[in-house]
Amino acid sequence: MLWDECRQLLVPSTPEEVIRQKFVMHLKRDLGVPDWAVTLEHCMTHFKRDARGRADIVVWSPEDEPLFVVECKAPGVALTDDVLDQALRYHDLVEPEAGVIGLTNGDTTAWYAVEASGGRLARLEHAPRYADLVAGRLPPEVEPEPAAPRPHHLAPTSKDYAILEELGVLGEGSPREHHGYLSNLAGLLYFEDDPDYSGRSGRFSVESTGLNHPKFGNTSGTTMLIVAVDDFDQRHNSLQLDLDKFVTTSGEAMTLWHDGTLTRGKRGRMKNAVVMSWLRSRAPHLVSGSSVMLGSLPVSRPTTWADAETFIYNCIDYALVRDALRREP
Repeated sequence: MLWDECRQLLVPSTPEEVIRQKFVMHLKRDLGVPDWAVTLEHCMTHFKRDARGRADIVVWSPEDEPLFVVECKAPGVALTDDVLDQALRYHDLVEPEAGVIGLTNGDTTAWYAVEASGGRLARLEHAPRYADLVAGRLPPEVEPEPAAPRPHHLAPTSKDYAILEELGVLGEGSPREHHGYLSNLAGLLYFEDDPDYSGRSGRFSVESTGLNHPKFGNTSGTTMLIVAVDDFDQRHNSLQLDLDKFVTTSGEAMTLWHDGTLTRGKRGRMKNAVVMSWLRSRAPHLVSGSSVMLGSLPVSRPTTWADAETFIYNCIDYALVRDALRREP
């Protein structure tokens, strides 16, 4: 057990609790946070009646208003986008005066400033001191890292292929003539930044399945477009689109489509006719004949987010409709 000075009680000594207690000491000792200004495991129903979850650390201003929020994870738990999303959800509920969130797992700590309008994130170079936040001052932002070069899909070099191999994008069995459009789509998802689509690549990915993949059952490595659904409680892959099979190239465009194949866990594969009938009633804009049409993208130049807007929304619609059908009795 650990003695919690903030709550004045004994708490179980879990790995995450150890980090939480150490970080409170850091806040008080190094950042000038007063003893009275810290609350732990603060329930979000304090701020909104039907809200879920508890913020690990909330620091309060002298006016007894929330000043900033910290999300703590156990050692070895990576500070991924999911952790950042969780902290941002608490931040939005708490609406702290300083608009600052912190993430820590004991080994790594990251601080962000969140703009009041628009919610833009700025990574902070230094930890914010309490007195500065109360006075409305923030430490400087971290200098942005230079953007990684997007692999050249029309005339790829060995370096381009090395980048894609490191990302685990191109399947070993994907025909060489497919590499151009595959790397073009991967280049969009992994290398192009657009504020209107920030975070989208976290839900969309192009991945190699590798040889004899235990989930996909393939005998040769293929390249897949993965579309995941994230409802904040869990994330799962709703669509795994074989990009070696369900892409048709013609002239300067590639058209991505699907045949409606869908499995429902232990209940097995559904008849394609049933899936297509469901789609015609729920999302008729996706259906053309006996195929699901997801959209077309250029191949003769780098695809941009503006090019991909319809395709992205069609993929989202298709993933959600597939999930709705899976939930049917």
